[in-house]
Order: sequence, then C-alpha cells, then structure tokens
Amino acid sequence: MTGRVQDKITDEFKEIIGESGCAQISDAHFQDLVLLVRDAITDELLASAERMEKVIREIRSETDLHEIGL
Repeated sequence: MTGRVQDKITDEFKEIIGESGCAQISDAHFQDLVLLVRDAITDELLASAERMEKVIREIRSETDLHEIGL
C-alpha cells in the first residue's frame, strides 16, 4: 500500500519543483526521498496502531465481561 503512496508523493513533489528543479536532483536523491516518505508513513502507521491498541486495552479494562455476555 505505502509503495504507491510514496511514489505518488514523490511524483507530486517533482511536479511542484518542475523540470528545472528535477534536473538538479539526481535519481538517487529521488530514491532517497521515496525511502524517507516510506519510513515516515510506516512510523505513523505504527504509532496509530499503538494508540489503537492502548484504547482497546482501556476499553476492555473498563468493560465488565458479564455485561457483554462473556
């Protein structure tokens, strides 16, 4: 999933800086940008999952299992 997102972000960045800007940046640097974006997305997804797990644990600790039929 994130592979497509990171490529889209990089392509949109290329559009923003235009042909003259792209000409000054090597393909290797654009690949670095793709990797940086991927890492940032991964970090955010992991942080979101951790927050969700925390909320789930809190909800479970506050719920009496007899109330929900378990």
